Amino acid sequence: MKRVLLAIAFVIGAIQFSNAQISYGLKAGLNFASPSDAVTIDGSGDPQPNTSLDANTSWHAGGWLRVKVPVLGLYVRPEVIYTSISATLPESVNMIGGDYKLDRIDVPVLVGLKMFGVGNVFAGPVFEYVLTSDFNVSNETITSVKTDDFFVGAQIGVGLEFWKLGLDVRYETAFSSNTTTFGDPNFPQASIEMDNSPDQFIVGLSYKF
Repeated sequence: MKRVLLAIAFVIGAIQFSNAQISYGLKAGLNFASPSDAVTIDGSGDPQPNTSLDANTSWHAGGWLRVKVPVLGLYVRPEVIYTSISATLPESVNMIGGDYKLDRIDVPVLVGLKMFGVGNVFAGPVFEYVLTSDFNVSNETITSVKTDDFFVGAQIGVGLEFWKLGLDVRYETAFSSNTTTFGDPNFPQASIEMDNSPDQFIVGLSYKF
């Protein structure tokens, strides 16, 4: 009896998968990150007061795949996105100013629901892998740069679709921390530690093939 039930469940699952509606396309947009903090450790190893980073507008581009199962009324939308983020670190008494740039690959795995034919709501985890990070400063003594490679966050958002075009707005927050540490080999105890995972709003425009 159990084998019969398993066989029936397998057949139903295969039918549902064969009836699934699959679409794919490209997307691009802008990221608006909230200011994040940077912590300076001075030569004695003592942390100094946090300095806020001026978050600049950044951009993203990539591709997406959407699989819709009519029986459930839901869809799963994995994406592979290249994201470029920049920030300005202002000069202060205890910190050297400069421009910071980070490039990463984001992989959101979103579960969504279509509403009213043209709208949708969605949410899911996002897995982010850092490709490169760079800090341009006038003081060339800072040569040691270390960035966490991987972290996990979450996205939630709403979207509209007309014809082959889509527009969505998302809010992203991080579940795990991701930091970059800059050091001066002449002063091993001194460092600058920056948060790479501030909360941000993401506006994206997509095209469906």
